Amino acid sequence: MNSYGKGQAIYSSGSLEANYLYDRVKSTGQMLAAMVRFLGRGAPQPYTLKAPMGVYAVLRLATNGDLALWVLANVGFKDAVVGRMRQDYLPLSQIEVGIHIPEGRQAKAMRLMRAEQSVPFKVEEGYAVATIPTLHMAEVVHLALA
Repeated sequence: MNSYGKGQAIYSSGSLEANYLYDRVKSTGQMLAAMVRFLGRGAPQPYTLKAPMGVYAVLRLATNGDLALWVLANVGFKDAVVGRMRQDYLPLSQIEVGIHIPEGRQAKAMRLMRAEQSVPFKVEEGYAVATIPTLHMAEVVHLALA
C-alpha cells in the first residue's frame, strides 16, 4: 500500500484476470471488497449486489451528479477448449441491487436504462434498493438524485 497526497493506493502484483478461470470470481470479489473497505476507512460500500456468482457491477458518477450502476452477467464465450465458461445465454432473474445514497442527497427515482423501465425502490440503511426482474447480459441502473 502507498499513500499519495490525500489518497491511498493498493498494488496487486498478480493478474486478477488470471484468477478468474480458477475461482469463478468468488475469491477475487472478496479480495476487491476487502480493498475497498480498507481504503474507504469504514465508509459504506458504494453498492450492494445479490446475484449468482459471476455477476458483477461497476458504479459510475454521471455528469449531472446521478449514479449509474452497470450490472454485467458473466456469459463467457463460445470456446469449448477453455471450459468452465457459461455456454448458454440464459437470462437471470431477481437480481437485487443497492446503491449507496451520498450524504446530503435523496433518491428521486430508479430506472433500468436498457429495459427502458422505471423500477420501484426502497431506501434501506442509506441505500436505494431495487430488483432487476430480468438480466440478460447487462443492465444500467440509473439512480436519479435530488
